[in-house]
Amino acid sequence: MKVITCKSIRMIAIIWIGLLCLAPSSYGQEDILTVKGKKSQVLSYKKEAVPQRFGHHKKLSASFSGHMIELIQSEVPLSRSYPLFNHFGNIYYSKMRNGEYSYTVEVKFATRKEMRKFLNNVVKPNAPDARLIFYRTGKRKVLK
Repeated sequence: MKVITCKSIRMIAIIWIGLLCLAPSSYGQEDILTVKGKKSQVLSYKKEAVPQRFGHHKKLSASFSGHMIELIQSEVPLSRSYPLFNHFGNIYYSKMRNGEYSYTVEVKFATRKEMRKFLNNVVKPNAPDARLIFYRTGKRKVLK
């Protein structure tokens, strides 16, 4: 009959911890890629954990020009986990002159009629207060 002592258990634990530290881990390590045929050019990227969803909002450029659909306005900044953001991707935010925050999505349609159809059929069921906004070099105008 073999007797396992506390000293041998401690040694086994130390060995396991050492092996786990030496095990390869891809998270957070940097991989170097080289372009075939060009040894002087080196591309580098860092691996990151994939988020659960991609609906992260970004700050709208102060010089943006184009059409947007405003999903919601808020007196305080909304977190990325706000339930409305689960329905839409590529959300932009901007702080307006009155201090409120506007959360928008960019739309690119040929006509305003198509934009309104998209607004009413796709966006409004999830965001009842949504409306069309036109930006010209950062200045916004609500479209009626």
